[in-house]
Amino acid sequence: FGELISMPDSPDLPNVKVFERLLKRERAARKHAEGLLDAKSVELYETNEKLRALAKDLEARVEMRTTELEFERNLAIATAEARRISEARFDHVASVVGEYVWELDTAFCFISVTPQVEAALGCSAEALIGRSFFEGMPERDAAELRSKMSDRIEVGAQFLNLTHRRVASPGEIQWLRSSGTLRFDADGEWIGFLGASLDVSEQQLAKLEMQKLVIALEHAADGVAITDDSGALTFANPAFAHMFGRVDPSEVLGAEWTQFVAADDAERMLLEMNDFVGGNQDYSTEGRGMRKGGSEFPGHFSVNRLPHGDLLWVCRDESERLNTLMSVQTQNSQLTVLLENIRVGVVFEGSSEGALIFNPALCSMLGVEASDLEQAQAVATIFSQLRDASSDPEFVEQVNYLLSVRAEAYNVELVFGDERHLVCDRVPVFVGENYGGALWTFSDITEEKRQSAILEEARLEAEAGARAKSTFLANMSHEIRTPLNGICGMARLLRNQLMDDAAQDYVRAIQMSADSLLHVLNDILD
Repeated sequence: FGELISMPDSPDLPNVKVFERLLKRERAARKHAEGLLDAKSVELYETNEKLRALAKDLEARVEMRTTELEFERNLAIATAEARRISEARFDHVASVVGEYVWELDTAFCFISVTPQVEAALGCSAEALIGRSFFEGMPERDAAELRSKMSDRIEVGAQFLNLTHRRVASPGEIQWLRSSGTLRFDADGEWIGFLGASLDVSEQQLAKLEMQKLVIALEHAADGVAITDDSGALTFANPAFAHMFGRVDPSEVLGAEWTQFVAADDAERMLLEMNDFVGGNQDYSTEGRGMRKGGSEFPGHFSVNRLPHGDLLWVCRDESERLNTLMSVQTQNSQLTVLLENIRVGVVFEGSSEGALIFNPALCSMLGVEASDLEQAQAVATIFSQLRDASSDPEFVEQVNYLLSVRAEAYNVELVFGDERHLVCDRVPVFVGENYGGALWTFSDITEEKRQSAILEEARLEAEAGARAKSTFLANMSHEIRTPLNGICGMARLLRNQLMDDAAQDYVRAIQMSADSLLHVLNDILD
């Protein structure tokens, strides 16, 4: 075709013009077709959007209709008018929600049950026909349910959401929720019940667990609170309110959590919580709590993010714990000073193997290094080392006795080769009725033994001196009294002789002097 156009003198020129007109017509038709195609595409897009909108509207209507059906189901159970609603639709709704529909006669026995009962109770609908509605229920539940249903007969009203139990198998309890209305015949005579039951075991168990949780929170010693995204309290237990100086939890609801923490601590906690809680990590810190009157107390705060995004706070007043800790530290310091300065060696071993607690005096008494005692796991290890290092049979026997002791032991004497004397006591320690370990004490009585030996030697010397003195006095008494008694006797004999007066005076003087000397001697010797 291009070659024909390039040849103006060609005899086929008229055909070329025809072809040009056809080409132009074809191009115009194609352009028109493309325009129609674009228009149709836009139309199809708009139609598709309308269909999507209609689909969303249909979904909303379906959801709304589902809600309406749920309402109609409850209304159908609650009123006799609902009986006239389509039973097919009612059965469909019942199958969707898991309920089974039943009819009872005047004796409270099943006369019809929908097939959904098999999924709920584990038995077929046919097996329940003619059986009592209260069969399988605990006696108390059956009596209460029968009483409530009978009351509805008297007043001509329906019963709604009566929860009762059923023994599904030995040890397994099933919870059911039943609603029903009275059935009447054409003459208005009561002929039984029409109702539905639903297995609510999971909901009931969750409810019981929630009740336990609420009771635990009500009586918890720690303060528990929940805050929303804005930091406002939406829940608080009584312990939280009391901890921060309030009487009732309602006084703190709606308040910002920063009101209950010292300002600088609140600022620090905000920064730290962004890193921890923002990354779904648990956060805990120490801080100062603020009571209603403005007083502060040391506290411990733990924060966890709940599944729905709120924050769970657990707060603890650390005042008592810190006071107790301070008291314990003070007592430990006092005991440490006492142990380090007491002159008695002390070591404590626990009920199981572990580091020994000992004082420096023990190291010097036993002649061991502190590092050796720190490595020992039991006192028996120390005794074994002392025994193995000694060749004295008596010392080895004493140590073996201490190794065998399991009860109280007092005044067990150890005599070392260097003449050191130690007295050992063992006192078991009990925590209640449980054995908690043993306390060993060692007293160095070497100096006491030395002083006792000196006193014993002095006593023996004194006794020997007393015996020598007694012997001397006995001998002296005999040696002096014998001649003196002779002088006294001879003087008496001379006075009986005939002598002149002068001689008598001499003899009397001799006798008086001898008697005086004898009295003095008797006083000295006796």
